[in-house]
Amino acid sequence: MSQVADIRVGAGPRFSPLNLILDRGRVGSRLRLVTALAVLGLYWFAVALIGNFPPLIPAERLTDLPVVFAVLLDVFSSFLSPQVLIFVFPVLLTIFLAFHLGARYLADLFELESTSIAYRYLLGSVFGIRYPVLSIDAGDVAHLDQQNPLLRIGGPGYLKLHLGFAAVFETLEGQPRIYGPSAGHSRYFIQGFERLRDVIDLRDQLREIDEIRTVTKDGIIVHARDVQIVFRAFSSYRRNDDGTYEADPRSMLNLAYGGISGEAGLPRWTETLPTLAVHEIKRYVAARTLEEFLALPGDQSENFHIPRRKLTASFHTQERKQRLQDLGLELVWVGVGTWEVRDDQIPSTDLEIAAGQTLTGVARDEARARRLRSSEHLRREGQLREFALQREVILELIAAWNDGQLPDRRRCYELLDRLRRRLIDLQGRVEAAQRLDPGRFELPDRLQETLSQLESLTEHSRSL
Repeated sequence: MSQVADIRVGAGPRFSPLNLILDRGRVGSRLRLVTALAVLGLYWFAVALIGNFPPLIPAERLTDLPVVFAVLLDVFSSFLSPQVLIFVFPVLLTIFLAFHLGARYLADLFELESTSIAYRYLLGSVFGIRYPVLSIDAGDVAHLDQQNPLLRIGGPGYLKLHLGFAAVFETLEGQPRIYGPSAGHSRYFIQGFERLRDVIDLRDQLREIDEIRTVTKDGIIVHARDVQIVFRAFSSYRRNDDGTYEADPRSMLNLAYGGISGEAGLPRWTETLPTLAVHEIKRYVAARTLEEFLALPGDQSENFHIPRRKLTASFHTQERKQRLQDLGLELVWVGVGTWEVRDDQIPSTDLEIAAGQTLTGVARDEARARRLRSSEHLRREGQLREFALQREVILELIAAWNDGQLPDRRRCYELLDRLRRRLIDLQGRVEAAQRLDPGRFELPDRLQETLSQLESLTEHSRSL
């Protein structure tokens, strides 16, 4: 792609000497400088010639010099004699006053802070002396050199583009010119009266939004927090070695002329896609009820599960991709950190307060009920009860040993008696559960035999 895209309508002006002298480029300024110096030099020479080259240095001081050098010094010094300067000085003063009045007029017309900016512009535009150089190393016009005539008034001048940036200028006829970055060419000459329209940052852009307030289809407020959007200027060209893309003329025009205008009137294309993303997130939530939006699965905890993949996919449809390309943009990634459905919402009526709190509470209760009915939760609860029972039996046996009345060598019989009573208690619980749910619980076949054996051992211990 050509690094400078010039879009013009109609044929240019025909060549003529007047067009050449009024040319807004470097050729015209050099021609004007040569013409002005030639006219001033001829007038100066004519004044000196009419005055017969009045001497400025006395003849006796020239007698000791070589003849040729003495003649040249006598002739050229006569141009600075008072008899000649008295006619040349008004012309020089007129030129200075013309420049000063022109600078004052430009300062007033463009609301410049000082006339020095206008002087720099006039020297470059009229005579091509010290053209201003505008260096673009930021994607925002506000961060450029505000004292540069090329930015405040327009061309002529030189534009220095850093890699990763592009610039859109407008000619006097209103036609856009696009200057793109290139590793081998980063300096461009800006013609006269070309003004900067916008600066395009071709690098990936990151925008973060702290919170977006959305409303579901049934009137519940949902907050999207820590929204991150990564996007860039669309380009159909290949990526450069520095990770940026070449400037796409169509995208540059769409960004420069189709963006959101700021307070100063300049386009702020970097805010276009974040604004569209906010509207898309609000639209996505508004098209769903709270129940549809939460989409709670059966095996999740009571925390809300937000379908982030569906939300992200809604930005990458072919229709929305084409819409962004028409705006000159390309979405790289969008994500939401967390979503919140708060109880302390403030709708407009008491009825909405009750409905919002009810729906939110019901959703949480359903999530909690699903969790309690899950097989994993039931298995975990069974393990916890089994562990608690084991711990209780162990603590009870330890307490029975410490509180025993028999000597240490026969205290084990007391532990067996405590174990027998524990088994009798468990037997009673199982029989009670059988009456409530017959066939679900069964007692071991040798439970009675075990209880009889334990009872015989404990009775034997009393007779000792």
